[in-house]
Amino acid sequence: MKKQTLILLLTALSLLSACPAQTDSAAIQAPTDPPPAAVASYPQDKLSCCWEDLLKTQAEYATLATQAYNGEPDALRQMLKQVNTLSLSDSYAHGTVLANTLHHLGDQRFAFVLQDLQPDFKKIHPGFQESLQDTYRNLLEGGFVLSADSEVSQKSLADYPLTAGLLQYELN
Repeated sequence: MKKQTLILLLTALSLLSACPAQTDSAAIQAPTDPPPAAVASYPQDKLSCCWEDLLKTQAEYATLATQAYNGEPDALRQMLKQVNTLSLSDSYAHGTVLANTLHHLGDQRFAFVLQDLQPDFKKIHPGFQESLQDTYRNLLEGGFVLSADSEVSQKSLADYPLTAGLLQYELN
């Protein structure tokens, strides 16, 4: 009897270990669906706050934001990496751009790019004095609140389980 119980227990454990967790970075596969329809420029009507310095005066940022919004992985990766040099005054607008982009692209497409940055998650942001993982999480949560898009402003990181899992967002 003990031998059968042990065999069943080992079998169950091997099956469980073979199934990756939803938040396991290996579980986030490359998206196979086409990105959403392209836009000519980042939709500024989705931003309610503090975006003039980023989108109006910084043409390079506006171009990168548009490319990321259109689903270009390298542009999204660069947008995410800009968090490293982000000033407090630009953080609200940048968080809103990221939240709108996450909503527009979808969880899988966004999380697939975000998982590449996991090795840097424990680094401390020089201005915010928190880990980059915490910075991403806080920027996205604030971005949802500040979005002028009524659909996006009703969301939170909890609505995007892959991204939330990567950022260790506690789902209630």
